[in-house]
Amino acid sequence: LILLAWTLLPAAGGQPEDSTSQGCRLARGKIDQVRIGLLGPFEVRTDGGDVVDVPGARLRGLVTALALDAGHVVPKATLVDWIWADRPPADATNALQRLVSRLRKALPDGTVEGHTDGYRLAVEPDGVDAVRFERLLGRARSDGDPRRLREALALWRGAALQDVGLLDNVIDLFFGH
Repeated sequence: LILLAWTLLPAAGGQPEDSTSQGCRLARGKIDQVRIGLLGPFEVRTDGGDVVDVPGARLRGLVTALALDAGHVVPKATLVDWIWADRPPADATNALQRLVSRLRKALPDGTVEGHTDGYRLAVEPDGVDAVRFERLLGRARSDGDPRRLREALALWRGAALQDVGLLDNVIDLFFGH
């Protein structure tokens, strides 16, 4: 659905009407907010509004893959597909572990959790603009409230997945080209 929306809907500027539902995590005994922007230039922000630098296409691709399934464990094989598509390194598991280690250094403590079968971004789904967009669009369709559609469209800040750099990998993953 989100890929279809990215290709069919025009980018819209502005802020969502309800910005209270943002990504939350518990770190060192306090609630911290992390928001991920994918609907426009790639962006990670902390609770204080600071932009977190996530350098490199592979790290941004890893954040993107985790963010689109925020709050859930994403299997390692899925992450390898996102990052390397049909050209994974010989030791993809270790390469992924090294990327995750680099990502943990870039993001606030506790944002990326390791699990036996994959990794989890400890962010509430509404802390990711693309996930929030999809939810609001579904609600707009079900309740017929145009305010929900306006709120969803206001999340767009430009072309989706700008600055991620792995768009060809994502297209290959979803459409098999």
